[in-house]
Amino acid sequence: MAYKYHSIPPLLADLGQLEIDVQNLNINIEVQILVEEDFLLEVKVLDAQFQLDPILVFVDGVSDTSDLLTRVLTTVTNIIRDRLVSITKFARLESYSRLN
Repeated sequence: MAYKYHSIPPLLADLGQLEIDVQNLNINIEVQILVEEDFLLEVKVLDAQFQLDPILVFVDGVSDTSDLLTRVLTTVTNIIRDRLVSITKFARLESYSRLN
């Protein structure tokens, strides 16, 4: 494959592919829907569970920027994933402790 650089090194432009690998995504939401006589609809979220394995973001390009982007995007994506998983676990514990 032949690449032609427009600048040496190509800092702002890159050729390649972007891959996002997401595995074992589980989302469980338990809701209660109540319809009253005057057609008022009430929806209560009783439980929400979010499970997701670590995510890999891979940028395959010809410059060193691709490697940097791969590392930064993978790190940031997994930080967000960790926060989402921990928030849903904390919310489940909070709702369970209110019932007891």
